[in-house]
Amino acid sequence: MNAITRSIVAAGWLGALLVIGGPVAAQPESSVAATDDWHDSVTQRAVEVIREASRSGDGSLRASAIEAATPDRDLVVPLIQLGLDDNDPRVRYRALMAVGELKLAGLGASAANYIDDPSPSVRASAVYAAVSNGRAVDRAPLAESLMWPLATARINAAEVLARLGDRSARPMIESAAGLGLPRAAGEQERAVQVKLAEAMVRLGDDSARDVIRAATFEPAVEVRVMSIDMLGRLGDRSMRPALSRLLDEGTLEVRLAAATSLLRMGDPSGLPLLRSSAGYSVAKATDELRATQARLDPASALAREIQAVLGDPPRLAATAAAVRAQSAYGLGLARDAASAEALARLLNDPDPSVRLAAAGAVLDSSTARR
Repeated sequence: MNAITRSIVAAGWLGALLVIGGPVAAQPESSVAATDDWHDSVTQRAVEVIREASRSGDGSLRASAIEAATPDRDLVVPLIQLGLDDNDPRVRYRALMAVGELKLAGLGASAANYIDDPSPSVRASAVYAAVSNGRAVDRAPLAESLMWPLATARINAAEVLARLGDRSARPMIESAAGLGLPRAAGEQERAVQVKLAEAMVRLGDDSARDVIRAATFEPAVEVRVMSIDMLGRLGDRSMRPALSRLLDEGTLEVRLAAATSLLRMGDPSGLPLLRSSAGYSVAKATDELRATQARLDPASALAREIQAVLGDPPRLAATAAAVRAQSAYGLGLARDAASAEALARLLNDPDPSVRLAAAGAVLDSSTARR
């Protein structure tokens, strides 16, 4: 799962409450002319959004700005250069990952300077940046980060090992999967196990797919969304019937993840849901929370939590924004005019995380068009 997707599911616990029944009616196709001028204008707006996010006081937005800018080398290189000296380890991690992914030899030469960074995730990404650019460095920080008692460190180390493609790392990853995370919540520990399984699959162990498949039925929304996203990126077509069923049941976040993964497999049946969710509002979230609350015992912990959220406008707004951002992530894979218009509108969303998710999707889509 990438940084933007992680931000999308950050408030995912609330998704367990946002259950929408039944299929979403298809929207009429837009008549917008898909002209080069229109696409150029939308792409320029996406670049503006990314630059704006790169100057944010929120480190998660600065990190995500680097990731969103990756398809445009001219845009991303200056952001990487700034990110390498950022005081937030999330930004340094993302900058170094981009150095490795884009094979920026000039910046890769300095990656070894970050091998002793205080953050285990940054140390792992420094190894990736250096090795990807032909630099010989000590790979010990990867093993250290993989065993680190912190969920994000293990997830990031697994991502680095998978990208490096070193199949000899499989026993090490398998050992890490058996280690507990004493300070982590149950869903965080499960998310780590699923991420390690993905790394195993990418390194050639096809049997690890079963861990990911099973996680699509987990109670925790964050884990389900992560695993469904993985199925799409891994192209696991055997799960296509299960994903199709998820379009009409379960939580909204799960349904959106299923729609996105189906799109990756060439199945556009979830597009109406993605388009309608691009306009998901606080009012809609409020209505659905109240409907869920009405079905619960008023004394239950869940009912009390819903009441707390209903009385907290910022949390309600964040919940609705997370849905719109997830919609943007999926719409970037579509190639029709109605989806392109919906994505373009999200570039002017009031929430910066939604604007950034849309901008990243637009640049990905623009790269695919070329």
